[in-house]
Amino acid sequence: MKRRSFSSRQTGASLIVALLFLVVLTVLGLVAVRSSTLHERIAGNDRDRAVAFEAAEAALRDAELDVRDNLTTASGFAATCGSGLCLPATTATPRWEEIDWSGANSRAYGVGSGAGSYPVGDLAQEPRYIVELLPDIPPGAGNSLNTNSSARSSTSGGTAYRITARAWGRRGTTQVMLQTVFVKQ
Repeated sequence: MKRRSFSSRQTGASLIVALLFLVVLTVLGLVAVRSSTLHERIAGNDRDRAVAFEAAEAALRDAELDVRDNLTTASGFAATCGSGLCLPATTATPRWEEIDWSGANSRAYGVGSGAGSYPVGDLAQEPRYIVELLPDIPPGAGNSLNTNSSARSSTSGGTAYRITARAWGRRGTTQVMLQTVFVKQ
């Protein structure tokens, strides 16, 4: 019986295929990790913005209470915005863009209304607001400024206040600014 001898030359093709397969899997894994990290950062930023928005909304409501209960046209409104009480800007730059929001030119949440500090303590900074005294607004013919109040005269005008609130999220770079006009009879 004759033995046949097969030459077994290995070319390493299966090794190359396996290595290419591992490279493709590694790239797919890295893409998945980067995508997951990006989505996590987006969700964190959205949450931080939502927290800042809630704080700004609370500061607006707090300022409305302050205006309703404590402020009048004789409350010391000035062009320098002392204690957050401002006269409207006479330049093209609005007050809320030129104000020092961390100093005495704005009011902290709860100071004017007596509500105390903002209940969520993990913000980068306490929510603040300014109140601008706007010119008196007389009601138009046939219109009333106090549509939900039957006890007051509908022929008298009101005093308008522009309230601008600014709040920060957990990071100081997340900021939300909201504004409303509050008319007081």
